[in-house]
Parts: sequence; structure tokens; C-alpha cells
Amino acid sequence: MTKESPFFHLKVQESDPFKRGTFIGERVSDKINGNVEIYKNIFKEYADADWDTVRNKALQFVEPIQDYAPEMVEELKGMAKGSELDLADLMALNVRTEIMFGLTQRVEAECTSYALSKDNVTNQHVIIGQNWDWKTPVQKNTIITEIQQEPYPSIIMVAEAGHLGKIGFNSAGIGLCANLLVSSLDKGEVGVPFHAILRKILNSQTFNEAIRAVTLPYRASSGNFVIANDKGTILDLETGPGGKENIYYLEPTEGILGHANNFIVDTHFEDKTLEILPDSPGRANRIRHELSKFSEVGIDQIQNALRNHDNYPNSICRHLESEGNIQTLASIIMDLTEKSMLVTAGPPCENLFTRVYPQFYKNEKIV
Repeated sequence: MTKESPFFHLKVQESDPFKRGTFIGERVSDKINGNVEIYKNIFKEYADADWDTVRNKALQFVEPIQDYAPEMVEELKGMAKGSELDLADLMALNVRTEIMFGLTQRVEAECTSYALSKDNVTNQHVIIGQNWDWKTPVQKNTIITEIQQEPYPSIIMVAEAGHLGKIGFNSAGIGLCANLLVSSLDKGEVGVPFHAILRKILNSQTFNEAIRAVTLPYRASSGNFVIANDKGTILDLETGPGGKENIYYLEPTEGILGHANNFIVDTHFEDKTLEILPDSPGRANRIRHELSKFSEVGIDQIQNALRNHDNYPNSICRHLESEGNIQTLASIIMDLTEKSMLVTAGPPCENLFTRVYPQFYKNEKIV
């Protein structure tokens, strides 16, 4: 392990969402603007779509977010002001998944997530995490964001600069990982986008509130949510776009949950991810296998599981030898009991894990 943060660690203490967004926008303006330039190229490459087309489509999602969580729209407006961009630019970053699939079915993101009950871990802590795989240029604009935001819990997350939510946990002990899913229902329909739901989960005070963040809105796209709390409750929600009728639930098997980019439960709609990412079931099976080889696992065993190269290059630990300029951008191990995380910047077989403690680890205020 190393002591220096693997990504820029942004700390924010602001209850007013517009001021909070402005602060974020000012502090990481270069990274937000950098992501805009990257996604201009990605949309052009994937869907032959110019940025104005993407921006106009993105603005259609403002109203659903406003109805779902109005403070998020204010935060995005603040980020736009702070980074000297328009709201449409920040919206485009936060609905990239929905717009991309609405324009083309070519989707390449891969992630492998897991959760471990306290009975499966040597120190009796609840552990949740994942390897986050995505376009390599995005890595330089990835940040660790820590937010104290009364009346909501404080949160810490690994995310692309400009995103509302991603992989992380909060001071109430709620942890979150996520995976891309694609179904026959995904048509680019307007609704509450994936990244807004991620933030709503992280803003939750209780486990049930976190679940409702997924079940109550009309979702714009498919997605998988791995949600756990520090008491040991773990639940996976496989979702298609729409409402409660398109949600399927998975619980851990013998205290272990593993997921990748395909629906595990038999659904009433077609799983399109298998056509795009046929290696997904192998990664999910492999992470479960690696974590179940021991009666109890410690941090070393978890790290080794995340370094696994079975079916290389389309493995849990992903490298640039695979197609699409995609690799593991971050490997993440979150200890919900201790409220800390271990993170790498890049594939975990080549990079050291860094222990990151949020201010709320010791009930400290950001100053």
C-alpha cells in the first residue's frame, strides 16, 4: 500500500447544492472540461453524433432529475458555472450511458463487482467493491470526491469529474457498486438517468431508503446496483428501464455476491449485454470462485481476486490489449465497517492499493 491518494482527492463542505456544485466546478474545472472533450470524441466515434446533438438530447433529462432530486439539478448548474460550461455539457456527461445507447447499441464498458458479508471476512467487516473498467483517457480526469452535505449523509466516491454519483459509500454506512446492463427495453427513452440514481443511493440515510432510490423512479436505462450497509445487509438489484416491474433481486450465496455485465436472473425481456460483452458471465463466476476458495478472506485474497487474469485480455483485471481502448481504471475495496477504502489508479496487478480515509472516518469536519 501507498499513502498518497491515487486520484485527486476533492473535499467539499457545503449544504447549498448550487454553491457545492460551483465549488466542485472551480476546483476541478480542467478535469470536467477534459471529460467534455473526451466524450465529444467518444460520441463521434460510437454514434457519429456531434456535441450539439448530444447536448440537446441531454437537456431532455433535466425535468426527470428535477422531479426526482431537485438538488442535483442545482448542483449541476453550479458545476457548469464553476467550470465555465453550460448545464447541457454537464447533463451530457451524466446521461452519457442513456444517450449513447439511444444513438447506437455499441457499448463497451465492463465492470466486475462483489460484496462479502462479515462472516466471510477475517476481521468480520462488511466489504464491497469492484474493478471499474472504461475508456483509458478518462482515468486522468477521475477523482475521489468527498462531500459533507447536510441534511444528507457525507459521502466519498470514485467518479469521473462532473458526475453526480458513482462508486462509494457514506457516513450512514451505505455502500454502492454498479455495473452496466443493456436490455431489449433500452431505447434511449427519457427518464431518471443511471448516475442520478447512484447519487441518490449515496445520499440515503438507511438501507431501505437506498433501495427506494432505485425502485421508485421511472429509470431511463438498465443497470445493476450492488447495495450494502455496515450491518451486513447486502442486496443486488438488476434493473431494466421503467418502474418496479423491471427489477430483479439477488442476495448473496453463502455470504458472497459477484456480478458483471449480464442479467443473472431470468427476465421477461432480452439481455442484450451478452451480445456485446460475451465474457461477462465468466468474470462474474470467476470473482465468486476466487472469493469462495477460503472459509474467510482477508484483504490480500480480495486484492488477488481483483488481479485475476483468467480469460485474458477480457478478464477481471483488464488491460489495453483488449478491444476498445478500455482497461481497469480503478480497483476498489470498501470497508463499510471501518468506513475506509483501498483504491488503485489502473489495473491492480500493476498498481499499489492506497488506503483512503474520509473525514467522517473520525467524525471530523472538512475545513
